[in-house]
Amino acid sequence: MVILGLKFFMLNLIFLLFAATLDRSGLIKRIMDLGVKKGGRVGFHILLSTIFILSPLYLFPVFLYRLPNVSKRINKEKTGLTLLMAAVMLGSILLPFGNQRNLFFSTYFITTREGFSPLRELVPHIWPYWVLLLAFLNLVAYLLRVEVQDNLVKLEKVRYQELILSGIALFFIFPFAMGKLNFLGFIFLTGFLFFAFISKETIKRVRWWFLLPPAIAIPLSMMPLKIPVPLKGLPMLFVPFISSGFITSDLSAIVFSSIRINMPTIIMGVAGGSLLGLWGGFELIYIYFIRKERFKPVLLSLIGVFVFLLGLLTLKL
Repeated sequence: MVILGLKFFMLNLIFLLFAATLDRSGLIKRIMDLGVKKGGRVGFHILLSTIFILSPLYLFPVFLYRLPNVSKRINKEKTGLTLLMAAVMLGSILLPFGNQRNLFFSTYFITTREGFSPLRELVPHIWPYWVLLLAFLNLVAYLLRVEVQDNLVKLEKVRYQELILSGIALFFIFPFAMGKLNFLGFIFLTGFLFFAFISKETIKRVRWWFLLPPAIAIPLSMMPLKIPVPLKGLPMLFVPFISSGFITSDLSAIVFSSIRINMPTIIMGVAGGSLLGLWGGFELIYIYFIRKERFKPVLLSLIGVFVFLLGLLTLKL
């Protein structure tokens, strides 16, 4: 089913353009700088919470690009970077287009289930765990006494042209996520919007590295339909979780897709697995191998285990 992989690739391209446009507006950097400017432990909690809350808008490429510089202002640089990475990756699970794993599941169900609404199927079930994860990360940051030390930042002005363009894109994104706008309509409208009005400076901000997993997904997207994996109950959570530590959560999302899966359960499984080791998710590969930044994989893996344990509660859904 190559068409599934092609859809996934095109959706990622549109969302990467959206993220770059919002980044170009300067709003994201300004919001992050407000947390840094506050300074101290309160400043770090504001920074962590802000990143977590905004991540569901497919902003992980923007945050991951900016986090290494931000972490240098933190008293415990590696610990701070690790917690902020966890905030990006776990905060993004709330919406069906928050990260590439969620987006693949949404693309899969939209393709295989007529009239499927990813937003209605996911958000009502996942938001309680999302809130608990936000509280948990803040608790860990408090116990580890992480704080912002260097709070000397200059707040940049917001560029309203890109901000308005991003806002218009959201008017198409949410109807698509609700199943009220079909794939072709969404691609045509958002594609025309971005390619007609996007600037060269915005194009330079697109994090093209994150098109690699969707490109790999094109041939691999045939696997779930040819080799269905009937996971039920605990294996639906455990198998994607543990396999992510070996083949990355991005590939786990593709391999274990099935019309019989419980969407909240498998999302919690791959979300926890995405934090394992150095290649649980492509985000970790990007930070460690491409950006060559160092974080604490053991701490990140322990957070992933907590996500798995929290995911056990979704088995009753």
